[in-house]
Amino acid sequence: MAIFPATRQRQTRHFATALKIDLDLAGITDRWHPVQVDHLELSVEHELRSNIFEATCGRFDSAVIVKFARFPWEMPYFEAETTAYKWIQGHDVGPDFLGHLTEEGPVIGLLVAHITPSRHATPEGLDICSLSLSKLHQLGIKHRDINKHNFLVHNGKQPSLIVKTHLGSPAQMY
Repeated sequence: MAIFPATRQRQTRHFATALKIDLDLAGITDRWHPVQVDHLELSVEHELRSNIFEATCGRFDSAVIVKFARFPWEMPYFEAETTAYKWIQGHDVGPDFLGHLTEEGPVIGLLVAHITPSRHATPEGLDICSLSLSKLHQLGIKHRDINKHNFLVHNGKQPSLIVKTHLGSPAQMY
């Protein structure tokens, strides 16, 4: 796996060489979505957190959120998150899943819609946050990490839940 989003460069007296770290990542195995985007198709706009970026891609009309595994031990978390998006896709609970992020074949992450403008929930928005949770529970899924930072309120409407690895499967609901 190459260092994302750009390789680090080491300057020598006569030339610059790009360092590449090769790790054998197994990749996410549940490729349920038909869209796969190679990381080289992305133009990174800015870093939101340590493996979450806002980016643009010629395949999409607007900016997207890109999340990816940097290390082999992160892969199970992204496998779980990808599966969670499969459970909620089309139910208007979280951001739209736009595709799998690949690097030289293996799936290393995911792309989701960038919800903008948005803000995190406040105590005044408890009622609309409860509606989002109700939708999730109707699907037989629990979130397991309810806090204001895991809700994105967009135009005062029912918020989107931020999906991490905190969704419990329908079998874990009760």
